[in-house]
Amino acid sequence: MSENNIWEILGLESGATKKEIKRQYAKLSKECHPEEKPEEFARLHQAYQTAMKLCDNKELLEEASKEISNESLLEKISDLKESRIKEAEAKEAEAKEEKKESDETKESEKTSTPSTDSHHLFLIS
Repeated sequence: MSENNIWEILGLESGATKKEIKRQYAKLSKECHPEEKPEEFARLHQAYQTAMKLCDNKELLEEASKEISNESLLEKISDLKESRIKEAEAKEAEAKEEKKESDETKESEKTSTPSTDSHHLFLIS
């Protein structure tokens, strides 16, 4: 029994929900009693069971897909956090290095430039 045939027998569009399938099966099984039309009822019942299995499989695939999507999303978020932490640490180290260099420059300027207060210039004429 092909998938297209299943939906034709049930009188539904492919991708119908379980609720729609159950409702349609109940409706059709009243019109097609197993004692009056056993072959037709057997096809209807087979189509119903197959459609329900397809729905189950579709739900499982969607669930698995969501889990995979969530896992990859969490992994990407974790990677992003890690890279931002590394960037922040690098910027902090760079700022510390610049401050250290600035402090050293100021210190060397203090020791190499004579103060005019400590030295008096005398001009002899």
